Amino acid sequence: MAEGKRLFTDEELEEFTRTHMDLALEALDKGDIDGARAWIQRHEATKNWIHDHYVYWVASLLTHIVNRYGEEAGRDALKESYFLPILGLEKVRREVGMKQYMEMWVDGILRHHGMIPGLKIEEEDDKFIVTFGRCGSGGFLIDQGMVDGLFGFARMKKAGPHTWGEENVPVYCNHCTWVEIWSNMLSGDKAQNIVVAKRKKNPGEPCILHFYKNPKAVPQEFKDRIGMNQLYWHEEAEE
Repeated sequence: MAEGKRLFTDEELEEFTRTHMDLALEALDKGDIDGARAWIQRHEATKNWIHDHYVYWVASLLTHIVNRYGEEAGRDALKESYFLPILGLEKVRREVGMKQYMEMWVDGILRHHGMIPGLKIEEEDDKFIVTFGRCGSGGFLIDQGMVDGLFGFARMKKAGPHTWGEENVPVYCNHCTWVEIWSNMLSGDKAQNIVVAKRKKNPGEPCILHFYKNPKAVPQEFKDRIGMNQLYWHEEAEE
């Protein structure tokens, strides 16, 4: 490349300072349908890059904690770090109700967390059934073969309430257990809204979540598996 030759025009550099959506709306205002479509397509093609980067990073960090300091340290890291995100979600559910809560989940999480394509949402009298054909976090790593392959991200080998009572749960998938546990603890006695009804264990399998409209309608088996009727969490709180 010749020294001093510019790579971008001033107009192109200015475009870098605006979002894809801003540029698409500007194109629509000018009647440039093809230009708007191009910016939207560029957004769709590139939106998951930083998201997936952080998925790898979190999985690597949790694996380091588990391998270096043990599974208990990994469990505690997830427990403590996931409190504030769930506190925010539970606050929303209590304040705005279930309909707006579901809309928030769709807009803020499902549409921006690599769940599409393959996302299916059904409504029943007591709950919503949300099927992830493609999970954007732990399931994504399973589909990519990064749990037991070259990267070797950690698994929580010991069963406990923090793993739904299962062994060998991929460490990133383990954060969904804390969604259930913190939802119970923050929303009152025996409350629970989000339940992982089916966990992806092999590439290509779905994850299925249940969002209960009334937490009291959650089947007892889901409460039992995360230890809400045991002394486990009371003992944890006293440590």
